[in-house]
Amino acid sequence: LFIAFGLFGFVPTCHYALSFGFKHAFTTGAAQWLVVMAVLYISGACLYAARIPERLAPGYFDIWFQSHQIFHVFVVAAACVHYYGLCVLSLHQSSIGDCRKRIIPPFSSVLNSMFD
Repeated sequence: LFIAFGLFGFVPTCHYALSFGFKHAFTTGAAQWLVVMAVLYISGACLYAARIPERLAPGYFDIWFQSHQIFHVFVVAAACVHYYGLCVLSLHQSSIGDCRKRIIPPFSSVLNSMFD
């Protein structure tokens, strides 16, 4: 499940890179933060699935520094990185102006053309 969370950033990153260019997505945009988020989610999930470190040293990590606790640290860090990346992207988008793009005509013009 958390590996899927890590991969959720892939589709919007590809869309942004195709819309504005790969260089822009990773320099001015915030795509690098989505990549860091994905790495953190996937790393935490893999550590938890592999039961590292308690598998390597049985009995030493029964209370502190279990893989489940480390996993939660990675998940919280990924959420913070994701939030920061969204803030950076939002600040950039608001500084360049209106980000809306008309793909289809407004509904009112569609209705007007139907009755003309």
